[in-house]
Amino acid sequence: MKNFYDFYKLCKNPLYDDEVLKKVLKAYREMAKYNNSSDSFYRKIETIGAENKKNTPPPQKEKDLFWSALFNRWKRNILRGENISDKAYNGELRELVEALEKTQDISTYNEFIEIIRKYPIIDKYKMIRPESVDFEHREWNYVLSSNINGTRELDVNPNYRLYINSEASDTYQILAGFIGECSQEKIPYYLKFIEDPKDYQERADSIVIWADEKTLFKYYRILNQLQKRMPNVISRCSEPPILTMKINSWIGFGEEPNSIEQSYTSARSKILVESISNALRTWIIENSEKKVNINKLDFPVKQYIAARSVKDGFDSMKKEIKTRPKSILSYGVNDSDLNRDLYIEVLNDIIDDVIPAIKSDDDSIDYNKNGKNLRFYFRNSLNDVLDFVMNSDVDRKLFFEKIRENIKQNSKKYEIDEEKFIFNDGYLEQIKRNEDCERT
Repeated sequence: MKNFYDFYKLCKNPLYDDEVLKKVLKAYREMAKYNNSSDSFYRKIETIGAENKKNTPPPQKEKDLFWSALFNRWKRNILRGENISDKAYNGELRELVEALEKTQDISTYNEFIEIIRKYPIIDKYKMIRPESVDFEHREWNYVLSSNINGTRELDVNPNYRLYINSEASDTYQILAGFIGECSQEKIPYYLKFIEDPKDYQERADSIVIWADEKTLFKYYRILNQLQKRMPNVISRCSEPPILTMKINSWIGFGEEPNSIEQSYTSARSKILVESISNALRTWIIENSEKKVNINKLDFPVKQYIAARSVKDGFDSMKKEIKTRPKSILSYGVNDSDLNRDLYIEVLNDIIDDVIPAIKSDDDSIDYNKNGKNLRFYFRNSLNDVLDFVMNSDVDRKLFFEKIRENIKQNSKKYEIDEEKFIFNDGYLEQIKRNEDCERT
């Protein structure tokens, strides 16, 4: 484990790269623009790095070779029956063997599909496990050496993840090369990959390889060998997922989440949304009187937030009153009341309440006077302030520091390592304990 302690010290937090943080903030800006949830932010984060990927299908001969080679190998292992337990097949091993004995070796993907349609028992225990029950409409395919050899006993602990952002046209070549090397060296493997080419433009993690302490560095060596053997294929890989540590230009790394209910990215998306929101509010509170130039006009931050929020509120109410005249009753105003005089009156009334509201994490402010019941939301004005900060070299630098401080402060709550971000909380203590145990 000493290697892993050294490895931890060498690992870099991806969010200390300003270019990474800029892309993350762009995704946050898009989410905030439409007042969406952290789930939508997560989806946007997933697509960063997939923008330029093509949806070109792989050559059919590569697909045929991949699927037929795995099926034929799996079939031989099942029929050979070495170290295979009937219990692993829920007492149905005999039925599976009898069905496989009726099949011929295959050479195409379509032959494989025909077999699993004809023999439900083969479909049930096939060598590649789909994410969903519907094999022909799944996003992920899971390939485990323990399935291929027939034992169905997990031989890789999924402690770490290696990410590859390959083109759809190249995935089978990379998989075949990786699995082939692992098989030759008798190294177990556990991975998943995206099947449908059209899904490649939606994600930056076409291939995910799980690893443990015994396999991680071996996999890295094998992948480096693949790069030397097929440089053109690897050169077409895009950068790995934005929140992973880039081991090199095409391999990303991260620790498996503690909870099975969330992915590596979803676990980190929540902390980013909260930390960016907190940092933005803190910047606004500390710079409430600072002049910001928006639309070629200078405003104090506090005044701009109030003015934009009231304008948006008036525009929204005017539209609603036209389509739903009865809304006049709930607002206590009609279309003609929403004029410049009321605008100035409301603005002067709420401007000093803007910062206290932001301090309280409110996303709106109310105006309830003279029978009027109005609410003004900060969403667009906060986004404009964020744009100003991002376009100012000085303010952006300070803002990035605030985001990183917030992430460190919130890490434990989300079970994330505060220093490296790519590990779970407590990882460093764990490897130190393991190292101490090895010494004794």
